[in-house]
Amino acid sequence: MRGSDSDSKVKILIADGYPIFREGLKHLLSAQKDFEVLGEAADSIEALRLMELLKPDVLLLDMMMPPLNGMEVLERSDGNLRTTRVIMLSVTADTNQTVQALELGACGVLRKEVSSEILLKSIRAVVQGQYWVGRRDMAGAIDALRSVRSLESENASRNFGLSPREMQILQGLVEGLPNKEIARSFGISEQTVKHHISSIFDKTGMSNRLELVIFSINQGLGRSLHPRCA
Repeated sequence: MRGSDSDSKVKILIADGYPIFREGLKHLLSAQKDFEVLGEAADSIEALRLMELLKPDVLLLDMMMPPLNGMEVLERSDGNLRTTRVIMLSVTADTNQTVQALELGACGVLRKEVSSEILLKSIRAVVQGQYWVGRRDMAGAIDALRSVRSLESENASRNFGLSPREMQILQGLVEGLPNKEIARSFGISEQTVKHHISSIFDKTGMSNRLELVIFSINQGLGRSLHPRCA
C-alpha cells in the first residue's frame, strides 16, 4: 500500500500550546526511523485545520489546549477519526475523562509525565488498532472483552451474575464517581461499596477500575466506546 520509505512511516501531528513541549516531542519523534512529524499546532483550531489538511496517521492532542478542549476537538473531528488515531495527552486525566475520551474516538490517553519509551510504544500500539491508557497497552483487555461478547450464547445472562445493587454500583463507576459518593447515593457505607466492587471484580474477571469500566461499556452495561480504533 505504501511504496517509498517515507510513505511507510507513521505520519504524526503534534498539537500542544507550549512551544517547548512541542519541540521536545518533535525532536523525540523525528529521531525514530518509523515516524515522520508532519506538522505542529499551537491551538485546537489549528489542530483541526491541520488534521483535515494533512490527514496524519496519529494526532498527539493536548486535552486542555484552548480555545477548544480535547473533547470538543474529538467531537468536531469525527469524520477525520476514520483515518487519524488520536492520543490525548494530559497532566491530570482521571478515569471519567479517560472513558469520555475513548467514547468520543481517542485511541489512547496518556499523562504527560510518562516516559519517552511509553509514549513511543503507545503510538505504535494505536497504529496497530489497539487502545493505550496510562502506562500500558489495553489491547489485551479490549480483545478479551470482545472475545467474551462473541462467545456468549443467546440465552446467556447479560449481567454476568451481577445483583441489582452491583449493577447500580457499576453504573456509578462508569460515571466516574468515587466510592464515597456512590455510598452516599445508595445510603450504604463505603466498606459495603468496596465489598460490592470486589464481588464485581470476581464475577467479571477484571482486576482494576479502568478495566471494569471498559468491560461494562463493551458489554453494553454502560455507554459505548467509539468504534474506530479497532
